[in-house]
Amino acid sequence: MTKASEETKEEDPPATIGTISSTILADEIFGCLTLADLDESTRKVSREWNEASHAKRAYHLKCLNKKGTRVKIFGLTSAAGAKLNGTIGTVAGKRHEVNGRFPVKLAHSITGVEETKAIKPSNLNIFVAQNEKEEEEEMSIVNYTKNSKLRTAHGMILDQILTLARWESNIICGNKLTNTYESFVKIPRSNPEMGRLNSLTFTYWHTSPALAGYHGVEKPLFDSTVDTLADQEDHICSKLGTETKWKADGPNGKYVVRNFVRFMRSWEKERITGEFWVMKVVPTGTIMVLKGEGELGPVYLVKGMDSVIGDLCPSLPCFVTATLLPVYNSLVYDGMLVAARFPVSIALKGQLETLVESAVTNKTVITQGKSSALGLWDSDPPPLPPVTEHGTKPSTRIAGGAINVGDDTFEVTKAQEKLARKILKIAAKKQSPGGNGSDGNPVALVFRRFGYTKKENPMKMVVVLNAGNFLHTFSYKGKDTYTVDEFLQELLVVFQQTPMGMPDLLMPDELSVVKPLQMIMEKAYDAQDTRTIKKVSVRWYPPPSKEETAHAMFQGPS
Repeated sequence: MTKASEETKEEDPPATIGTISSTILADEIFGCLTLADLDESTRKVSREWNEASHAKRAYHLKCLNKKGTRVKIFGLTSAAGAKLNGTIGTVAGKRHEVNGRFPVKLAHSITGVEETKAIKPSNLNIFVAQNEKEEEEEMSIVNYTKNSKLRTAHGMILDQILTLARWESNIICGNKLTNTYESFVKIPRSNPEMGRLNSLTFTYWHTSPALAGYHGVEKPLFDSTVDTLADQEDHICSKLGTETKWKADGPNGKYVVRNFVRFMRSWEKERITGEFWVMKVVPTGTIMVLKGEGELGPVYLVKGMDSVIGDLCPSLPCFVTATLLPVYNSLVYDGMLVAARFPVSIALKGQLETLVESAVTNKTVITQGKSSALGLWDSDPPPLPPVTEHGTKPSTRIAGGAINVGDDTFEVTKAQEKLARKILKIAAKKQSPGGNGSDGNPVALVFRRFGYTKKENPMKMVVVLNAGNFLHTFSYKGKDTYTVDEFLQELLVVFQQTPMGMPDLLMPDELSVVKPLQMIMEKAYDAQDTRTIKKVSVRWYPPPSKEETAHAMFQGPS
């Protein structure tokens, strides 16, 4: 290679891929400029920058001086101030003449409680939502309404659903309150018997009453209620759908009934039943604290259906039993609030108030169901299933999974028949004429487990009840429940140790023993002198819901 070619190669620009050498760029831009030229260019850029900044500051202050301007707080560094960063608020008045700060009205993202903070203009940005999601977030309040009650149309639909379910419970109880729906809807919820009917709603929510021997209502209450809603979907949507004005209900509210069915499905697992302390009313609802086992909490924000919950209490804090239902992205009580005159000590009141303050400050207050928190309302609801597809098979809380209705191939053993005959003979000596209770209802002997999970019933205990009275307890040996042989053995003990005669009904809470037990008792009865032996029927006792258990404990046996 010649020297000339080497020199030529040295003058070639450095190899680059899609970029320009910084050296060449600097040479071309600055090589022909003098130092004076550079100084003048810098001063010109600085003047233009200052003019733009001044104009921006002027516009910024002009907006801030307008009451109602939406602003977003940023850049605060103190421990208290840092918690406000990212919060959306509105300018509430003029700039302070001395400290130069603007009053900014802020609403707590959970409670909706408003407060005014004095913020420097340098820590305020004019806020304009860039999209629908940001617009929703800007509203601050996490609930779908800033009111302490449901939207009126939603409240009316929810009330109709729960009334229908209580009406079905009334039928199960032999039309105890009334035999027409028209008169039933006029009975106030404060009626004591209405509490009993309400407590049965979730016992039979996904369990067919027919399996327990009630033939007036064949389907689970969820299914029968959905049937009614499906029949009235067009009417409800046209009458109330447009009034909800809630985007999840679709154009003109066409999805409102489907949405209700969607969250009704979640009630089986996501409803919250228990004893609560009603603490205080805030703009977005009522703050309630669950009285847990051995500790207090969590803290909930609950909306009323047609009344503010806190306003129903004689004073606050107030001790109540209630059921909270997920409705859209909020929690609503079921309209049946039972208050008790439970004294609250100064120490307990202080503990409750501290717990609430901490939950509100740290934003750990529970405001919605799990499905809602996971985005249940981000998609349109599926169509309602045809009425003919609603099943009648139960899915109640039975240990071990699905309900076993009994083996149709079951054969009675000689030992079982012998034991049953012995039971009939002993009971025959004690039975009273007539057999019915003083209220005319059948006398029942109920076998009920203390709980239906290992946590609820670690000792595998069963209690034998008659009219709410404890007659006997025993522990079963199996993993989940007792066998028909264990039932017979313990039934014999009951008749041996108590003055109880043969009842009209034997009611085990384990469905799988009902058919075998009925077959055993019938075979033993056929082998006896039927003139002196009373025939007994076997009927399933569905495990009670938490609501039914709470009502029984609160009101006593009914």
